[in-house]
Order: sequence, then structure tokens, then C-alpha cells
Amino acid sequence: MPNVSNPSAVTFLGSLQRTTGSPTFRVPPKIGQAGQVLRYGALELASSTGTLHNFENLVCLLDGSLFDTDLLAGQLGVATESRAEHLLIEGYRRWGRDLLPRLRGAFTLLIWDTARAEGLVARDHLGACPLYTSEQGGGLLFANELPVLLSALQRRPAPVMANVALWMALRCIPAGQTLYDGVHRVPPGHALLLGAGGVRTWTYWRPVYKSPTVTTVEEGAALIREHAATAVGRGVDWAQSPAVMMSGGLDSTSVAALGVRQEGGGTTRLRTYSALFPDSPEADETALIELVNAHLGVTSRSVTVPEPRSLLAAVDYLERWEAPCVSPNYFYNVELIGLAAREGVDLLFDGEGGDELFGGSHYLVADLMRRGRLGSIRRLIAQWPGIGPNPESRYLIWALKQFGVKGSLSASIESRIRDRRGRRAWFIRPWMRQETIDLIRHAGDPTTLWKSADGPRWWADLSHILTEQLEWMGANEYPFNRSRDLALQESHPFLHDVDLVEATLSIAPNLSFDVRHDRPLLRRAVADLLPREVVERTSKSYFDSIILRSLQADWPAISSLLMDTRAEINALAEPQQLRRDVLDRPEGDRDGLWAATVWQLLNVELWLRHQADANFLADLTERSGLRPAVVASE
Repeated sequence: MPNVSNPSAVTFLGSLQRTTGSPTFRVPPKIGQAGQVLRYGALELASSTGTLHNFENLVCLLDGSLFDTDLLAGQLGVATESRAEHLLIEGYRRWGRDLLPRLRGAFTLLIWDTARAEGLVARDHLGACPLYTSEQGGGLLFANELPVLLSALQRRPAPVMANVALWMALRCIPAGQTLYDGVHRVPPGHALLLGAGGVRTWTYWRPVYKSPTVTTVEEGAALIREHAATAVGRGVDWAQSPAVMMSGGLDSTSVAALGVRQEGGGTTRLRTYSALFPDSPEADETALIELVNAHLGVTSRSVTVPEPRSLLAAVDYLERWEAPCVSPNYFYNVELIGLAAREGVDLLFDGEGGDELFGGSHYLVADLMRRGRLGSIRRLIAQWPGIGPNPESRYLIWALKQFGVKGSLSASIESRIRDRRGRRAWFIRPWMRQETIDLIRHAGDPTTLWKSADGPRWWADLSHILTEQLEWMGANEYPFNRSRDLALQESHPFLHDVDLVEATLSIAPNLSFDVRHDRPLLRRAVADLLPREVVERTSKSYFDSIILRSLQADWPAISSLLMDTRAEINALAEPQQLRRDVLDRPEGDRDGLWAATVWQLLNVELWLRHQADANFLADLTERSGLRPAVVASE
């Protein structure tokens, strides 16, 4: 009995016309030969599949996967082996748009009723798959890949400099927006309702606060074990050759352990793929990786990275996806994913999102302060790792100020107090031009948006991190993009499983803190599945040195770009101040914050120059002799 649809990779471009006439878009090369323009009244559509699933008067396209298809088939009274598109059409026929909250999966989908000239295009609850829109020629264009949408526009959109400035400062873009004028992202958990009357946006899911129902450590660990195992099992159910992109950390090893457990006894199909950094001891987790592989009895593969280089990877990402590369780790991520794809892996898990999902919220201090429970605040802080059972006064004062007082203030009051005292938000740097600071203020402070959510402060913070913040930071689309062109699908059970997210939000917030460990409930949930050395580990590996080395290897080309008198970044930063504060900093004084700043500056510069000159990236690669990272497969 199928429980998960086989995933599909369907690139599509649609246009909903408000006037009659010929198709308003040309078929982009990415769609390919199969992408002739098909017309269904006001809807025009091109798809990389070549054929649409058409049942009677309903047309359907699905990119991604549906979970729990046996349950959906049972509710509809159709055969459990029915195609996912058939289930979607039958569900839409019975429930209309109310089908969407019932679905589980990682998807973008389109359903169109040719008889009624109406339908919808939707993105899954947590945004595993993207969806973009733009107005053009009296109609709405929509596509599930940004480059496809851009190539269909009559002219390249201008940059939105406020969003460019925000990306430079925080590596994020406001929800629903992009760096391109007039191009928008449909947020996770949203659908566009299409019809003769135009287009309406509908929020079909968002987290809603309910009083925690799980109040003991044992219950919390059991709930996480149950839902995390289900989230991983949804992938294992359909995959012929599953694997995990695994480090030696708790999150990815937990996914691997749960995957092996889902397969039951006997030989496991699951494999692991890991990056090793023997020249960077503070980042290398070879010993832990080998320990976990032996404990789980899995086949393992690895790439060794003796010479990290990230600039060419950033150029390649931008050239393919028309957006800055979010992660400086992309250069070795893509090597691992490519190796897995070449070896026949069809599903690749990772543990991204574990820190956010299981880390808890320190803004519980604000809720306790509001209720006058100062003694409870002291006991809570004593449970924070690294503080100790008898917190010093300086830690108490810091926590009360940072998470209690500031956490209790509304976003507007916090901003007014900061302005009155002549202070700036922490992400405003001295080297930014005043015009840049004004642009960022106009875009809005993303670090305080969580305060507008309903519910107590701890819940508002955590639910915002798991939905809005991950979307702002591109954490949803980055994994989608990095494996899109390969013959495998990535799965992110800690990022994109809505049932696991809702279950975690139902746990009393104090249970997420432990005096020795972060993520204590996850550790307890998998304690019997992993070696003690992993479960009880109190330290973390830091990859700052890897990123620093990768930037240093390409520093001649990077510094030439950023210090050029014609640099686009000069419109956002004071060149002399930027050089003093960042670019001319001695190598021995460069740290993780410096690396993050340079990465953001570099990607903004690359993106802006690419907008001005379509040949810039190719010319840069040839002129600077950019080379990929040196890696060796084992």
C-alpha cells in the first residue's frame, strides 16, 4: 500500500490572461522541447513533462512529492495505487481549495478546471519547493523556478535596492519578495486562487498557538521520536537507494539512525555521504562519522577537501539560479550531492533545521517576567548550557535585559527607544552609507517581526523561526536548488515536515533546556540508536576555518572585485571605511564574522554586476582563472 508518491521534477511556466490573444510568453530553454504552449481558456501553460495529467475537465501538475497518499486515497474512496495527480484532482473535485490543508508533502502544484475557468497554484506548508510570480501584459506569470520566470519576461527587471541592502546586511530577503522589481515569491503555506475575477492569495496554513499539551521530558522525547521517525520514514518508504548527507553532529546522525530503524532488521539500503577536512582539526569529524557508520552498519562514502575554494561555486550558483548563493558551504555540498547522484542515490536526507526545531526559545524569559516569576527565570537560566546551576549576576542581568525586557517590548517601541538613544540595529555596520541604512529601515527590521505573532513570546519566536525566518534566509530554496539538476531528491525532515513542526510547538518550552546539552529532547529521543559519544557530546565542530581558507585561496580575485573603484558595492558602502574595517583586515584578525561579511559583500557584488552585464560571470571565470575546490572521493 503506497504511502508516498514517487517524486517528480516538473518545471513549469504558466500565464493567467485577463485579456484574450496570443500567448504572452515564449517557452524558456529550461522547459525544453516538451514545452509547447498549451491553452485552456484564460490559462496558458508550458511544462517540462510534455504531457499534463488531465482527468475529465481538470488539469494537474505536481512538482515534488505527496506523503500519506494511502490515507488520502482512503478518504476519497479511490485505489491506493492511483497516481498522485489523480488523487489531487479527485480531492479538488470533492473539497475544492480545502484540499490543500489536508495534504502533506514537499511540493508545488497546479490544478485548473477547464469548464469553470478557475483553479489554483500552491506551495507546500513549509516551502520545500518554490513558486514565483510576476505581472506582465495584462496577466499573471507564475513558475516554479526563478530563472524560468525571468526568461519569460519581456525585459529583465531592475534590482530592488532595499532588498539588495538587506541581503548584504543579513543574507535575507523579506517574505514574498525577491531582489527583482515586480517578481514575487509565494510564501509557504499559501496558494494563488485563479479565476475569471483575477488572482487572490490565500493562506491555507500557518501555525496557531495552543497551550502546550506535553509537559514532561519523557513525553516530549517520545513525541519527537514518533514524529521524527515518521518524517524520515516518508522518504524511506519510496526510495530505492536512500542516503544521508551526514556529519558527526547530532542532527544528521539522528536522521541516519531513524532511517536505519525504519527499514527494520537485516541489511540496510541506507548509505551515508560525508565531507572530511583532515587539514582543519576543529572542523573535521572523521572519527565520529566512522563511529556512527560502524554502529549503524551502513555503507559510507566521503569526499576529502584538502583545498577549499568557494568563489567559482558562488559564480556557478548565481549563473544557474539568478540569485546569490546563501551558503559558503555550497562548494563541498555540491560535490557530495554529485557523488551520491552518480552512484545511484535517489533520495538524499540531511539534518538541516535541527538546531532551529529542537533548540527552544530563550524568550521564555519574557513570558516569565510578564507573570512576575523571577525565581522561575533564575532556575530557567541555570538550565542553559554553559551557564551553570548558580548563575552569576552578570548572566542574570544580561538575560533579563536581552530576552526579558527587549523580548517584552513591541517591535515599534523597541525601534523608537533605539532611535531615541541614537543606537542602530546590530546588523547596521559603520561602513554602510546613510542611503543604505535608510533602505534597510524602509525594508523593515526582520529581527523583530516575530513579535507580531500571536501567543506567548517563546512560541511567537520559535514559530517565526520555523516558518518566516527560514524563508527570509533562503534556507528552503537553497537545498531545492543545489540538487535540482541531478537525478535525486533531497529530503529535509527537520525543515519541511509540518506534522513534526506542529508536534514540537506543542511541547512545554522549558523542556528544551538542559544544563549540559542543547537539543536535550532530541538527544533523549535517539539515545538508544546512536553511540554515547554522539548523544552526550557537549562540543560542536566549527567550520569557520574552512570558509576562511576558501576565501583566502581566492582572495586575489575577491579583493580585486570588492576594491575596484567601479565596484557596484560602492553604491552601498563607503569604500575607504569598508577597506579599513573589513577588506584590509590582517589575515590573523579574520574570524567567522569577517568571513560572513565578505561572503555577503562578494555575492551582492557578483549579483549586481551580473545584472549589468550578462557576460560578466563568464569573463570573470576566464580572466581570474577561477578553480573549483580540490576534493577526493573515498
